[in-house]
Amino acid sequence: IEGRLGYFDENVYERRMLNTIVSFSRQRCGLVDPYPAFSNYFELAPDFTSVLGRTTDDGLITDEQATDLLNTSAIVSSLDNRHVVAETSITLRDIDVDRAKRRAAIWAAATGGETKPIVVTAHAEIAQADYAATQEVAIFTIQHPF
Repeated sequence: IEGRLGYFDENVYERRMLNTIVSFSRQRCGLVDPYPAFSNYFELAPDFTSVLGRTTDDGLITDEQATDLLNTSAIVSSLDNRHVVAETSITLRDIDVDRAKRRAAIWAAATGGETKPIVVTAHAEIAQADYAATQEVAIFTIQHPF
């Protein structure tokens, strides 16, 4: 039961973060008129699936990389081809940082745009925050529960 409650709690946190990620994309990452290009909690947008299909057909990313992108918490884009690729996790772990960085690189290859990896978390230990800094992944801390 504890494992299922933890999974549910994580999902609630991630769902509530999408608007915050869009706001942070504007305020802290400098995106102009940001919009959610993808969220793993909403129906796939035709534009997003079109980009994935085109980029895999063109060999810019592999099918495995496209599948990896489909597990991203959120991608926020702006019309000038700048993007924030966000992972969310209640407790920051090194794997969250690695995932954000990897998926941002995939999205950059797919779009040819500038990407910024971020992790939104409720709790970050100093060691993980330091690791994120060395990997050039931004950490935004939002407390949970709300």
